[in-house]
Amino acid sequence: MFVGQVGAGRGAPQRFEATGLVRAGQRHRLAVSAGAAWPGSAFQVSQKDENVENLGQLSVRAIDEWIVRDGVVIVLGLDYSRFLGAGGASSLSPRIGVQFDANARTRVKAAYASGGR
Repeated sequence: MFVGQVGAGRGAPQRFEATGLVRAGQRHRLAVSAGAAWPGSAFQVSQKDENVENLGQLSVRAIDEWIVRDGVVIVLGLDYSRFLGAGGASSLSPRIGVQFDANARTRVKAAYASGGR
């Protein structure tokens, strides 16, 4: 799947993202997505030498969903993001989650994602 956003005019955001999903078996599903965004010319950083630099962001995510047995799902994933321009800061975040379906109307979810500094 491809998703894009293009704006006209000053400060209009622009974004592009691609997502792929693969069934690695009856009880295994892998998803990968990558995207890039530029907020537009209204969001700029002025460096000390007075050159103006546009901001942007690049993100990559990989998710693995594994159905252990009926009603029990384990989710493992990894997110990577990097800002383009203005220092180039980046982050790498692991993800883990568990979902339990007690019955057709009751679902319990628990997840962990590392926080920032």
